Amino acid sequence: MATNFPPPTLPAGFSRDRQQGDFLKESFPDDFAWGSATSSYQIEGAHDADGKGPSVWDTFSHEPGRVECNHNGDVACDHYNHLEEDVQLIKNLGLKHYRFSISWCRILPTGDPSNVNQKGIDFYNRLLDCLAEAGISAMVTIYHWDMPQALGDKGGWMNAEIVDLFKEFARICFEQFGGKVKQWLTLNEPMVFALLGYGFGMHHPGQRDFFGKGCRVIHHLILAHAKVYHLYEASFKEKQNGRVGIALCSTWNEPRNPNSEEDRQAAERAMRVAMGWFAWPIFKTGDYPEEVKTGVAAVCEKNGIKSTLPEFTKEEMRLNKGTADFLGWNYYTTSLVWSPSEAEKVGPTPFSQVAQITGSVDPEWKRGKCMFFHVVPWGIRNMANWLTKTFPSVDIYITENGYSDEGQLDDSDRVDFFRNHLNELLKAIRLDGARVKGYYAWSLMDNFEWSNGYNVRFGMHHVDFTDPKRRRTKKASADFYKHLVQSNGFKENE
Repeated sequence: MATNFPPPTLPAGFSRDRQQGDFLKESFPDDFAWGSATSSYQIEGAHDADGKGPSVWDTFSHEPGRVECNHNGDVACDHYNHLEEDVQLIKNLGLKHYRFSISWCRILPTGDPSNVNQKGIDFYNRLLDCLAEAGISAMVTIYHWDMPQALGDKGGWMNAEIVDLFKEFARICFEQFGGKVKQWLTLNEPMVFALLGYGFGMHHPGQRDFFGKGCRVIHHLILAHAKVYHLYEASFKEKQNGRVGIALCSTWNEPRNPNSEEDRQAAERAMRVAMGWFAWPIFKTGDYPEEVKTGVAAVCEKNGIKSTLPEFTKEEMRLNKGTADFLGWNYYTTSLVWSPSEAEKVGPTPFSQVAQITGSVDPEWKRGKCMFFHVVPWGIRNMANWLTKTFPSVDIYITENGYSDEGQLDDSDRVDFFRNHLNELLKAIRLDGARVKGYYAWSLMDNFEWSNGYNVRFGMHHVDFTDPKRRRTKKASADFYKHLVQSNGFKENE
């Protein structure tokens, strides 16, 4: 069950009445994009079929103890063999938009751009054609964490050569699929990937050196994103007329004591670190925000080491700046933020490394089998408004938002999660003027949830992972979401 997180006193600028006022009975904008989302490694399976090479997650998940119950994504939802059925699930929900990712190693088995796997190309073309026939527009993520193992063996995102190798992979995607895709995301949650993989050791490659290796990885990710954006602008945009963005992830960070200037500053600093580490170079200055620079330097000095944050050259800053046509934002929860002085009194937490920079710390943070985040619907409204204020000319798409449980069909908690979050989002759009243009529910179906394996489920459709045919069954949340989409909001008589 969810760990309910009672709302604290709100920060200056947000009245409690506006935050938690009456349920808003109104429609979303007529052109609001309703969709759902998945990712390749989490649903496709067919890990060694039709010329696909091994990914870093194929290898990582087979190392004992890396994933709960030693689960892996070898079969996952077997989407590779259930493509048409899964497109029908999307259509049955009444959705006109679907976000999925392309497996790098299904297209380039070894990461070598000269060794293209045609059967991988054929699979994604078949998926795109099937979506088009159903009247569904594709938002495609180029990288959702499943790099070819051959590139991982050479250092992966730690190796500076990966920047141009990623650009060449993207070039193949644009060449092969660009005529059928109008919205691209270069990277999914790059900060989460760097933090969990190089800070907490929970994801591939399982390391705990965020202020060393993690900072370098982030540097390469930003440069790779920028090069892909410029590639599309120079060689594909005129003919294909698509847009390129990036999917970032951040909680809303709430000052524990809104009357404390230190807590308010810590909350803003936490936002500028969690979201700004990538968003500032891309949407603002081309460079890291000062909060990141000074924060990393202070932590390194405290630990007696040289600052590990790489510097962008002036040319790289020019390359980075303005390299996204829209912002994808994944939202799940809200955190309370203390000032650094108060955070130190709390002691170690799962977020200690980031807390050293921001002061962000939540001692009540729990990770359980059923749920591993607090449910804070009003956080999505606050965050949507902060993004609109901070990046005023940028269109925002919520590219993930969802609720985890153990997979029950009568998922009333997920229904409540969607209802309350989407109503707060509606308030942000209609009452506050937030520039949110679409919403992609995570997820279409239960899937392989990385280090949690199949024990945590986000799907609106249940998948029987004991059934060789991976039978899908819709949950109550699927019916709720379908009705909401059909109504395009919340009607007066409901």
